[in-house]
Amino acid sequence: MNLHMVKWIAIAAVLVAAHTAHADSSESISSVIDRLPPIYLEGGDRVMAAVTIASGQRLTALQRDSHASLSLWLHEEAVFGQSDELLNFSAQPKQGDVIGGRLGLELRGCVASQIVCAVGGVDAALQYDSYNEMSSPSATGIDPLAVVRAGLDVGWKVRVRPALEMPISQAGAGLQWKLGLAYQWD
Repeated sequence: MNLHMVKWIAIAAVLVAAHTAHADSSESISSVIDRLPPIYLEGGDRVMAAVTIASGQRLTALQRDSHASLSLWLHEEAVFGQSDELLNFSAQPKQGDVIGGRLGLELRGCVASQIVCAVGGVDAALQYDSYNEMSSPSATGIDPLAVVRAGLDVGWKVRVRPALEMPISQAGAGLQWKLGLAYQWD
């Protein structure tokens, strides 16, 4: 079984677990979901590379009516797998492995009764890298990062979340694509 198939099986398992996590045989799933705070659980893939598992909780609705909203969310994310910088602004291209954690804020503006949303955010991150660089055989270390991201969040309960991210560290900056599939409780 190849790595990409394993990633998507893991993502599907996260979504199924999220859907049934609070189920109790004595009450309906819908009554359990109605009591949950506005949260989402997302499984994703940096396109052709690392796996991501993210979650978020709405902190406040800044503006909300029946057709549009603007809200602030807490965003947490774990990343593990291969590095995948689409465009690397530092001196040397990098290939290798990565594991990390992120915490930040996300601003989400939605229209069409909350079905189509634009998302922007910034995270503080710690990331362990093990890279092979062109100029040296290997470089490893734990790096603090800032990650700026912009993307879409489309759907109802099950949501598709494509994004473009820019991780920024002392070594430089890069761009990476991310595609996530989320389940959201409102």
